[in-house]
Amino acid sequence: MSRLLVIPLLFASLVSGGCLYTAKRGEQLEAELRKQRELLAQLDAQINQQRETLEAENREATDKIAELREVIREATEIVTRNSADVGADVEVIKARLATIDGLLAELEHRLETQAASSNERHAQLEAQLRSYAIRAGVEIELTDAEVPAGADPHFTEAKRAYDAAEYGLARALFRAFIVRYPRDARLEEARYLLGDAYLRDGKPQNALGAFQEIVRNHRGGKRMADTLWGMAEAFAQLGSCADAKAALEALVAGHPSSTHVADAKAELKNISQGKGRCQR
Repeated sequence: MSRLLVIPLLFASLVSGGCLYTAKRGEQLEAELRKQRELLAQLDAQINQQRETLEAENREATDKIAELREVIREATEIVTRNSADVGADVEVIKARLATIDGLLAELEHRLETQAASSNERHAQLEAQLRSYAIRAGVEIELTDAEVPAGADPHFTEAKRAYDAAEYGLARALFRAFIVRYPRDARLEEARYLLGDAYLRDGKPQNALGAFQEIVRNHRGGKRMADTLWGMAEAFAQLGSCADAKAALEALVAGHPSSTHVADAKAELKNISQGKGRCQR
């Protein structure tokens, strides 16, 4: 069987049967997850606090408006009452009504302004929460407003985020690019950079999923050697040395001119001697 054909089978075995993390790697992943959850909880608490404050202000303004309306109603009854006792006070009451009416209009305007400000602040906090979550590595799908329009600006922004080590944002953009532009000439590159962004961010199992798409759809592509090297690295991080060895052997045999060959041979030697990062 061709060594290149071994990789999909090995990967399928990994996905269906599961691959055990080393104890150290498992602790690291749990710590990262706890940190991300704590950050999201803090941001969510800030949003709730802001919402409660604005709702209290709105209730206070609404109560004042109701109070003033009651005053106006009572004063109107007095003004319209046919009685000699109140005739002398009519002009004074009218002046007071005009003042109260102005205050009422001011409060209504303030309430409308606060409502608009509340919505704007809430939207800003929501956007901030999403931004923090994406950069913290939480896998969130982007909205249309968050994705650049057009294939070229989209790919450029995804590559910029990748080069800046903003791997959470880069992954979200590359995932969206793959869905939106399935026939783009840069599809293989987008899939490879998606997998590499997972790998660089300490998510080897997710990286294998992205790399597998290259093995399945771009076997003769320019990124195949890089993909096999990345798969070997991901398998090594997961402690699956047999699969890492198979990926390295496929790289050496199928891509002898690759810049990874020397390192691949050295790593194969380490694996055979029980040395290096991948422990059997």
